[in-house]
Amino acid sequence: GNKAHEVAMLFDYTFRNNLNWTLNAKFMNAPEANYVDFGGSNISEATATDGLFLDDSKEAYTGLVEGRRTWLHFGKVKNALLTSELKKKVGNHDMRLGLNEWYYHLDYHSSSFQWIGTVTEYPQILNRREADGSTNKFRGFNELSPEYTKGYENKLAAYFTDNWQITPNINVYYGARLEYYRMSADQIPYGRYAGFHIGDTHSYTDNDGNILSTEKIEPHKVVKDKLNYAATAQFTYKITKNFGLTADGTVATRFPRINEYAGTGPTEEQYKRVTIPLLRGGLFYHNNWMNLTSMITYISKSNNIDQQNVTKPGTTQSKTTLLIYDIKTLGWTTSAEINPFKGFHLHALFTYQKPTYNNYFIKSPFEGVPDLNANGNIVKEIPQVLAEIDPSYNITPDLRVWLSFRYFGKTYANLTNALYFNGRWETFGGVNWKVNKHLSLGATVVNFLNQKGASGTINGAELLSKEEAGKFKNHYMSGNYLRPLTLEFSASLSF
Repeated sequence: GNKAHEVAMLFDYTFRNNLNWTLNAKFMNAPEANYVDFGGSNISEATATDGLFLDDSKEAYTGLVEGRRTWLHFGKVKNALLTSELKKKVGNHDMRLGLNEWYYHLDYHSSSFQWIGTVTEYPQILNRREADGSTNKFRGFNELSPEYTKGYENKLAAYFTDNWQITPNINVYYGARLEYYRMSADQIPYGRYAGFHIGDTHSYTDNDGNILSTEKIEPHKVVKDKLNYAATAQFTYKITKNFGLTADGTVATRFPRINEYAGTGPTEEQYKRVTIPLLRGGLFYHNNWMNLTSMITYISKSNNIDQQNVTKPGTTQSKTTLLIYDIKTLGWTTSAEINPFKGFHLHALFTYQKPTYNNYFIKSPFEGVPDLNANGNIVKEIPQVLAEIDPSYNITPDLRVWLSFRYFGKTYANLTNALYFNGRWETFGGVNWKVNKHLSLGATVVNFLNQKGASGTINGAELLSKEEAGKFKNHYMSGNYLRPLTLEFSASLSF
């Protein structure tokens, strides 16, 4: 039921003195950006004392069950993007001077609820009998990260770049961008709980739980006026015709965006500049049939804002917490583009990296569960070793066959690094045929080796410690799985 309309325009004009001016404008309107999102918590063994039963049964349900989460998202989005740019080549300088104007309007809210389902081939929603004798299928309304924000953000920026060919063997590219950022949004800064809604009463308490004051829950206006900046520089030196050195560095900054206020949002003390520095350096070699590059890269990001849904280990109890943390990684990447004979192309890539958390702390919302300090832990879902091998062959200029092999190394499945997935291959293959200038056909095989396994994260294991991990041997847990063997066919028409 989602609807979106997009209009784009490009105007390009070159003056007599080789001064080129372009104007690029784009407008998008999505009056119904709505969707439903599902998640899981933990799989446990239900007993008769849990008071669970199926619709068509009065007997207590026993067996494996999973806590489930559902979010209903409702949104209206409008944005307009305008870029005006002047290009001029002066001697061995290729310069650009540009202006960005970006306006983004968001009217968004979501609600959440929880339920318990059977762990069966065709899962069913279970009823639960409460202490007062009533029954329900759904509970915890708006306890897990219901979101709300309405307002706009505007970015007005100027940028300059110069591609400077100093000598035939030395090239320097540099540039900078300065952005005026304004945000005006309504948000709800209160912690969520079961039954949370606008118009309810929020109570402020002391450490002993005594109520100090109360306040009606209503949206609060947040207005920010900030300057963001970015700068980049790249140096390339050809030692020989085919071999050389390259290095580049970039720093970009920004302040929290409107979407990061959809939850409780950062407080004034937490509202800090996000800084993203990147440094790279390495070697390259290329000739008429091969292009090789090997680079070492460092990148980090400070004051990253995230909402984490955490589950009490071994139960279906879930809570939401706001996190602000840093992340960094040092990696080595080598890539190759090889064309040994006409029609054949091979792309290969190898990456070794070590992405880690810093200043990552979760105060446990559950009694008896220790706080989590994830400093120095490997970032979940990100493998340290990545590899790609992608051969393709053009039988004719219009008929191409291709394969893709992707390797993902050992990947941690939770924040504490207590659980992980072993390395795995994912495989794809296909045929693309451009029948004529109007019709293109394609066929793709996903996972043609028919590998089976899990990936991503394990639901309910966010706070599970390494010491407790052994208790979950041979224990059912939920998460994502590899795509099964799938055949896909496509056709596209163009006029």
